[in-house]
Amino acid sequence: PLKRAYQTALAVSDNPIIVNDLHEMNFGDIDGEQILKVKELYPDIFEKLDNPELDFRFPNGESKSDILNRTRAVIKDILNRNDCQKIAIVCHTIVIMSCISDILTNSASLLWRLEFANCSVTKVKLFDDKAVLSYLNRSAQ
Repeated sequence: PLKRAYQTALAVSDNPIIVNDLHEMNFGDIDGEQILKVKELYPDIFEKLDNPELDFRFPNGESKSDILNRTRAVIKDILNRNDCQKIAIVCHTIVIMSCISDILTNSASLLWRLEFANCSVTKVKLFDDKAVLSYLNRSAQ
């Protein structure tokens, strides 16, 4: 639903559909802070980010489980409404990271272990109930 994602979607579709629950993760009180600043100002938060056993919730924000459950529900709904069609989903980095982590591990365990460049392309093919990652983080150029 953010302007930048919508503008990107216009490059691949004349009529993109806005899906509100594909918005970026809610970082709560530290929203907008760069990761090195978080490490400096909030070392307790930074330490908890990379603990795969911990489902840390950002103060007044979301946890890995929250984003996973939100994106999982949205993707399932999109797939149910677009059976057997090619679909392009334009969204924000952590939404992509959540989806790919879910595809590979059926969890959010890889959420902080993936990196995506802006405007990169990732392709997933679905076969029945299985997903195959065709390519990851490919340059859109």
